[in-house]
Amino acid sequence: MRKHMGWHDVRTNNAGVINSILAGECTQLQGLTTEQVGLILECVFSLGFAIAIGFYFSWPMALIALCLTPLTVIGSALQTEGDNGVKRDEKKEESDLLASDAIANFKTVASFACDKQIMAKFRELNEKPFQEEQHKLFKFALGYAVGQLMVNVLFGALYYASARLVYHHPKM
Repeated sequence: MRKHMGWHDVRTNNAGVINSILAGECTQLQGLTTEQVGLILECVFSLGFAIAIGFYFSWPMALIALCLTPLTVIGSALQTEGDNGVKRDEKKEESDLLASDAIANFKTVASFACDKQIMAKFRELNEKPFQEEQHKLFKFALGYAVGQLMVNVLFGALYYASARLVYHHPKM
């Protein structure tokens, strides 16, 4: 990366701001890699083999599991819905810039005794993004709870169905 020396003096090109932007973009980029594709393929093949083995050993149980599989898919979708990429907020970038400037010029901040003013400004800049993040976190937690509920309902239904099958058809 070759840039003119003056480029680094611009406030928005500060090392701290660039570092925080790159860190945010790395997590977004990770979702586009082959690791995600491998995970999806692993889940699809595991589900396929599990259904095939289930049909081999007990076709009624396999049918019940196959009918209840959409519950796990819906549960997984609800769990991941809340975790769908966070966009950079301009207020967040401004607070990152303020923090990196304060850290880079800590002697000046200390000599003028304006650390309380900088902290108050930092809190003010982060108040709205914090409230938005709390809302997103509540949405994610609710989705996660419902997703876990669906998976556990599936297991409970399978245990109940297997108990009924063993009770009514002991030779199966």
